[in-house]
Amino acid sequence: HRGFFYSLVQTGWPVGALLAAAFVAGIVGLFGEDSWRMSFIIATVPALLVLFLRKGIKETPQYRLNVYLKNLEKEGKQEEAAAIADRFGVQMPGGNYIAKIFSRQYARNTVLLCFAWIVNYFAVTCTSVLGTTMLEDVKDISPGTTLLIVTLSNVVGALGYLVHGWLGDRHGRKLVIVIGWIMAAVFWTAFVFGPSTFGFTLVTYMGSLFFLLGPYAPLMFLQAECYDSTCRATGSSFVTAMGQPGTIIGSAILTALVASSISMGTAAFIVGAGGMVFSGLIMIAVKSPRILSH
Repeated sequence: HRGFFYSLVQTGWPVGALLAAAFVAGIVGLFGEDSWRMSFIIATVPALLVLFLRKGIKETPQYRLNVYLKNLEKEGKQEEAAAIADRFGVQMPGGNYIAKIFSRQYARNTVLLCFAWIVNYFAVTCTSVLGTTMLEDVKDISPGTTLLIVTLSNVVGALGYLVHGWLGDRHGRKLVIVIGWIMAAVFWTAFVFGPSTFGFTLVTYMGSLFFLLGPYAPLMFLQAECYDSTCRATGSSFVTAMGQPGTIIGSAILTALVASSISMGTAAFIVGAGGMVFSGLIMIAVKSPRILSH
């Protein structure tokens, strides 16, 4: 059940966003419109708590094993370290980690996962980063109603993590990711071209976020499984970082389409649904990891 438990951790993101929005609204309500700066000051308190809470988090057995192997090497016990590494089925730590994730063993998945993150963030840009813009400009929803839809959709987004994490444990993470992102494209297409009634807009926008964001629970776990413990953090963080260039490229494409007299709705469909489907197809080519517990 590792994927499901990992998805529980990921729900902290949307739940935290909702709590932050409620917190800011409460501060502004109590102290007036000009008090929003105060919320940033007060928000440093939970950030400081992390410094103390981290002491209760233990390092993983894989990390402790790597440290032990490094110490054996420093002591000149290379043969003993190599024997232990072989017994646990891991590689010896050390070397250039960036070069390692692009070595023959990992290059295919590294490149494919990078492209999947970049292209999928085209969709994230449309649905999440520019979510209020899409609701107001594409569906002509009022700002107040937009806030309600975004809030409710974030709740559904949190549920999406749990559902996809649970399904990934049972039916394979890659399969769940591919189907989820293609389903997201179906809902996003319906959102863009369907009626602008509150109910239809809410359901299709919720469905888009549920199937777009939810697969990130099995994705984060799958990409970690693609690498040996000696370069797992490097590989996973490297491909995850590709989401930021994806946001920049997706925004540029969306802007270019709108500037060329294409409507915002059509541009959102091309960039959003196109990103969802294409990233799902890329994931089909990702090689299923054989490293599951090392």
